[in-house]
Amino acid sequence: MTSPPGGGDIFEQVYRSAGTAVLGYALHGAALRRGRDRRPRDGHRRRPADFVRATFDAPDCRRVPAAPTQEDEPAQLCSTAYAELVYQREDGRWIALAGQGDRYGQVPALVSVAESIVDRAQPVVLQFGLAPDGWGVSSYESPGHLALVDEAEPTSLSDRIGVSLQERWRGHHEPEDVLQGMTDGDPVQQVTVNGLPAALVSVPDSFADPGAGRRTWHLAARFPDGALFLFQAPDTLTREDVPAMADGMTCTP
Repeated sequence: MTSPPGGGDIFEQVYRSAGTAVLGYALHGAALRRGRDRRPRDGHRRRPADFVRATFDAPDCRRVPAAPTQEDEPAQLCSTAYAELVYQREDGRWIALAGQGDRYGQVPALVSVAESIVDRAQPVVLQFGLAPDGWGVSSYESPGHLALVDEAEPTSLSDRIGVSLQERWRGHHEPEDVLQGMTDGDPVQQVTVNGLPAALVSVPDSFADPGAGRRTWHLAARFPDGALFLFQAPDTLTREDVPAMADGMTCTP
């Protein structure tokens, strides 16, 4: 057991998975400066943080981000280093950062990024133009995913509205391609969104009690630039509501 820079104890252990991969990880507490600009000055209050650092015996490869209309399969970035940082801000909210590769798979790099984070309003790629009263944004996982929840039932898995961009290189060329494997044998209805053909289906809600008879809408449609998206909503929205909401969405990459 040693002490990492910044304070805190570090504990290292190696686990062997069911396969051949060996994962070594480290957990320790460190100190983070709290700043309001991108270069915090010395003397700012420090916040405790937890790190996970891993080294894999085989490269972990992931595809680079691609535009939803990209035809060719994107390149891959491979690395054997991974690091994760989790800490709580003074306002009570939690921040989690994860990095890979020779640069961002290292703890000091993530600490530097964490210290540079500032609160600044900026528009997201996907925007809802219409939403039911009492609904608000619950998650924004990436530029291609956005979800709303009923603020009266924020933890309900059924009462959620989600939209996700569909990548063309994965074989999604038409709305019907997006719905493959999702119709559960139910009929697909042809509708119009953004003046373009779209496909709509109502299927049993997999998160609800089967006896409740709840259903979920799946709508596959296009933005004016041709990018496909999947719109999912609960049965509290009508057949007319779903295309109307999708029609009011915008995508600004």
